[in-house]
Amino acid sequence: MDVSAIQPQLPKPSQDDFISSKKKKKISDESEQISTSITDVVMLLGENIQTIGLELSRSIAFEKDECYRALRKIPDHPTQMVIFFNLPSSVRLEWVRRFLSDH
Repeated sequence: MDVSAIQPQLPKPSQDDFISSKKKKKISDESEQISTSITDVVMLLGENIQTIGLELSRSIAFEKDECYRALRKIPDHPTQMVIFFNLPSSVRLEWVRRFLSDH
């Protein structure tokens, strides 16, 4: 039997292959949308973190300024100096603000 004359037959694309191709395309499109959304969220989050960081830095600098102003005035009030250094650190900033508003 001579098989050289027989042509190999390629399988015809079936309906399943067509549906599978459509699903792959849909999944690819959805993946791209998700990726774009994640990138957008990360960029927005980064910008917000930077803004908050700058505001926090300014706030801390302002608080330090207040403390230094109060420290310059405390020597004129020796009892206040004792009070200040006996306060817990969590209360000192509010004490400084009130001290500055009174003096």
